[in-house]
Amino acid sequence: MMKPKVIFIATVQSHIVAFHLPYLEAWHRQGYEVHVATNQKNKTEKSENAKKNHEYIIWHQIDFQRNPLALDNWKAYRQLENLMRKETYLLMHLHTPTASLISRLVARNFPTTKVVYTAHGFHFYQGAPWKNWLIYYPIEKYLARYTDAIITMNAEDYQIAKAKFTTRTKAGVYHVNGVGIDLSYYHSQLDNVATLRQNLGLAMEDFVIAVVAELIPRKNHWQIIQAIQAMHAEYPDIKVLIVGKGELAERYQKEVEKLQLQKNLIFLGYRQDIPEILQLSDCVGLFSIQEGLPRNVMEAMAMGKPLIVTNIRGCIDLVEDEKQGYVVGVHDIEATTQALKKMYHHRDRSDLGQNSKIKIKNYQIENVLEQVNTIYQNVL
Repeated sequence: MMKPKVIFIATVQSHIVAFHLPYLEAWHRQGYEVHVATNQKNKTEKSENAKKNHEYIIWHQIDFQRNPLALDNWKAYRQLENLMRKETYLLMHLHTPTASLISRLVARNFPTTKVVYTAHGFHFYQGAPWKNWLIYYPIEKYLARYTDAIITMNAEDYQIAKAKFTTRTKAGVYHVNGVGIDLSYYHSQLDNVATLRQNLGLAMEDFVIAVVAELIPRKNHWQIIQAIQAMHAEYPDIKVLIVGKGELAERYQKEVEKLQLQKNLIFLGYRQDIPEILQLSDCVGLFSIQEGLPRNVMEAMAMGKPLIVTNIRGCIDLVEDEKQGYVVGVHDIEATTQALKKMYHHRDRSDLGQNSKIKIKNYQIENVLEQVNTIYQNVL
C-alpha cells in the first residue's frame, strides 16, 4: 500500500534545513512519504548533513529565485507543475514569498491537494512603503482563495489576514508562535565567560550588547552605531558585538573607523557560536525596520537575556517594554541611548532576563508543533 504524500516548498534549501526539519520528521513518524521542493544549487555543509541525517526526505530541485521577477521563476513554475502531475500530494506546506507565490498559482490546477501557507512576515505592514501595499497586498488577497490555511506569526499579520482574506476553508487563518525554538540548545550554564570575553578583547567589567543580525538595510544597525556615538565619551566601557555579514558590512566598518569607535563597535562577522556570544553579553539588541517574528530575539530570550528592540510587529509580540527589556522607536536615537543607559546602570536586573525565559516557553518547538498539527488536522 502506498503511503500518503506531503510536500514542503521553499525558495532555498537553507530555509527548510534551518526551520522545518522537525515538521518533516513529525510527518515521517506518522507514516507519510515526505517530499521537499526547493532550490538546492547553493549547497552548504549544513544542508548536506541534513540530507544524510534525514534520508527519508525525497528532495526535488526547483529553480526558484528570490527575486519574483527573475525569468527562471517561469521555469520553476513548469518544474513544479510537472512534479505535481507526477506525484499525488495530500498536502503542500509553503514557505518564503517567491516559492509560495508560484506554488499557489500551480495549486489552482490541483484542487484536491490541501494548501497550507506560512507567512513569515507580510511585505505590507504598519509603516511600510505604499508600494508594498499596492503590489503585495492584492497578490496575497488573490492567492488566499487558493489556500486552505494561512499561518501567521505575529498579531498584526493575523489581524490583517483574518479581516481581509478569504480562504478556501471557512476558518482558514491561524496565529502560531513562530516556527518553534529548541530551548535545550540554548543554555546559560557556561563557565568560561571570562575566557570568551578575553578572546574577543573584552574586559569583565565591560558592558556588552550583542546584535546578531544580517548587515542589510532592513536590520538598521545604523541606529545602534549612532547611539554609541552619542554616548561613548561618557560610557567608554559599553561595547557592541555586531554578529553577521551582509551587503552593508564594509560600509558600516568604514563609518565606525571614521568615527573612531572601533573599540566600542566590534564586527565579528559570521559566527557559529551564537549561544556563547549571547551568554557573555549583558543584553541583546535588535533595531530592525521590519520583522516577522525575529529568531535572534527568541534565541536571546531562551538564554535569559534582557533586550532592547524597536517598536515593530514581531518584536513587540515578544518583548514588552519594561518587562523583557525596553522598546524604542525606529530611528529614535535618544530613546535608544536612554534604554542603553538604563541597562548599563541596572545591569543586575535579572527580572528582565527571567521574564524572557518565562515567555519564550510558549514558543518552544514542542508547543508550536502541536499548534501546527492541529491546523493540519483541521485542513485534512
